[in-house]
Amino acid sequence: MRYDDIDIDLSTVSSRRGRAAGLRARTTSSYGSGNYIAYSLALFESGDRYGALRARWLPFYDDELRAQRLESVRISCLNNLDHVSWSLARGDRFHAFSRIYHAFQEFLQALFISSRTCPLA
Repeated sequence: MRYDDIDIDLSTVSSRRGRAAGLRARTTSSYGSGNYIAYSLALFESGDRYGALRARWLPFYDDELRAQRLESVRISCLNNLDHVSWSLARGDRFHAFSRIYHAFQEFLQALFISSRTCPLA
């Protein structure tokens, strides 16, 4: 069964790189870059704005930003993993599972960042 063949989405993508705070902000920024810049096709172009965005954002991370985001994701992942044994010692299995789940998400995000690949949502 097929759900989508073509997905049309209108967006105003900013060319400003902001400082991402927290996993959700980093993930949202990553998906936005992947969905709107790396894997999309413009149906209509008036000028070179789309080409300029692609030139600015791709490859996904320059070396300095890549190192910053990779370190941030690594710290978040280790923080979640450090809380697993503490949660289990309290008998809170659901909290421990939540921490493992978030650590796994951060691990996957680190793989995308380290390989300079845009995730696709």
